[in-house]
Amino acid sequence: MILKQELLLPKDINVQLGMTEQRHHIGAVDYLAMQNYSDSNQASQDSGDRPYVDLETTDEYTVREFSQNIDPIELMWHRDDEDRIVEILETGEGWKFQYDEELPWDLEPEMSIIIPRHQWHRVVKGEGNLKIKIWKEYHL
Repeated sequence: MILKQELLLPKDINVQLGMTEQRHHIGAVDYLAMQNYSDSNQASQDSGDRPYVDLETTDEYTVREFSQNIDPIELMWHRDDEDRIVEILETGEGWKFQYDEELPWDLEPEMSIIIPRHQWHRVVKGEGNLKIKIWKEYHL
């Protein structure tokens, strides 16, 4: 880093100038990664609550529901520690899914989404509830 002092105003204000490294790839997740997130798909530690309710859990899958009353800020960018196949069971209007650096797309019943391990992604809130099935034993 190069430091240099410069005299800017007649009132003798000293300023330090420095060089910064250029980043070639800056995406939405670079900024959002500074937020409080969890690899286990939980809400912010501050809220103490998850943004979903697990309705059914077996050795093979989990059925999860996101309420229409959820605060959209709780649906944060995150990544998971395992590969996932997510099956959309029920959805209201306007719920969307988004991978990092891609545009969000509408979720529809009977749709399946493959989410590779450590892939940044998020759900965008719509109207009504969203119910999904997460398959546990899937490896890409």
